[in-house]
Amino acid sequence: MEDKTVKRSYALPIALMLLVFSAIGNVFLYSQVLQHKQEDSYSRGEKIFLAATEAHSFTRELREHVSALIVTNNLSDRAEIKFRTGAAYRYAEGLNTFILEGQRLEGGGEDVSGVQNPKLFLDDVQKALLNIGNHEGALTEEERAYLIKLDGVLGKLNVITSQFNFDGTSKSALIRSGNGYDWPELSKKLLQAMNDEKSMAFS
Repeated sequence: MEDKTVKRSYALPIALMLLVFSAIGNVFLYSQVLQHKQEDSYSRGEKIFLAATEAHSFTRELREHVSALIVTNNLSDRAEIKFRTGAAYRYAEGLNTFILEGQRLEGGGEDVSGVQNPKLFLDDVQKALLNIGNHEGALTEEERAYLIKLDGVLGKLNVITSQFNFDGTSKSALIRSGNGYDWPELSKKLLQAMNDEKSMAFS
């Protein structure tokens, strides 16, 4: 009878000790999971911030060059401006990335069926700018009309990208961005502005 009492007296502390170790282990694992998620969000937030910065630079610079092209009357001036439009395209991927990241957070992956893919928009505009005005004299009516339309679209895109919170560079702000706070609606607006025009191809 005494042996059973002794065994019981040992069993309870051992069981409590095991429960404590289990709880500590679970808390540690949970904290590791949270830390990993936070690091992922921070990394994603940095990516979003860079993409937004590039998207804003791209729309601003390209619009400046397109506006300048509209009023040119000779081939040499256009050649110089078109060279600068090519340089602006170094930021174009930021616009594409910003929109696609917004799609992913909305659960759509990179599927933008039913609307114009941002990459298609960027490619169409780049091809158009390469082909427009490669002749002496003033622009044709068709070329000027296309550039005026493009200037309007780029103006809308630049206004939208300017609404991103570029002051949010702290770690907590980037984590919030990585978790999808404040900016995904902007990516929707950008895509919609692109699709207000059925096509930006120039023929």
